[in-house]
Amino acid sequence: MNKKDFDAKLKSLGISRQDFCNMTGLAYSSVANWKDESKPIPIWVDSWLENYKLAQKYKVIEELVIDKLSQDFNAMTKKAIADRNKK
Repeated sequence: MNKKDFDAKLKSLGISRQDFCNMTGLAYSSVANWKDESKPIPIWVDSWLENYKLAQKYKVIEELVIDKLSQDFNAMTKKAIADRNKK
């Protein structure tokens, strides 16, 4: 991965270099000093960014599932109460 690809991936994920540094514990100056040839981007960065992307998708799915389960539970509870009140 070169620096241009790195910056493009950060942008596509909606995070800044500072966000990346905060999440990874890297000093901003270290990330700013990455060069394509003389100081390459560490090999783990690409997989870290991919895992971050997947984690964000998982969070969205998790929220949707929890919302759906909550709606279903509320509907079942209301129905159970209504059925009990009919007796």
